[in-house]
Amino acid sequence: MRRARDIQDNLGDGLQELIDSAEALLEELRDAKDPAVETLRAKLRRTLKSASSRLQSFRPDMSELTSQTVQSTMSFVRRDPWRAIALGALAVVALGILAHASGDED
Repeated sequence: MRRARDIQDNLGDGLQELIDSAEALLEELRDAKDPAVETLRAKLRRTLKSASSRLQSFRPDMSELTSQTVQSTMSFVRRDPWRAIALGALAVVALGILAHASGDED
């Protein structure tokens, strides 16, 4: 569960960094008077506002989804541990085959 939360936090932090960079760019363009720059600034403001609101709504949803996924997985493993082991082994074999196949293309 901790690993999933770390992934969620990293994703949210990455999106926040992107928003911050775009806001810095917007600030740098503040004094430009060219009509094309004015249009770009307006579009960038709308995009930033949308991205910020989506990020704020994304965090609680991801937290709940992460929690539900971990709980469901743990319940499955407790209920049927041998099937969970078999599925894990099958996934490892499938990933190995895919990795080997992609290595042959080089």
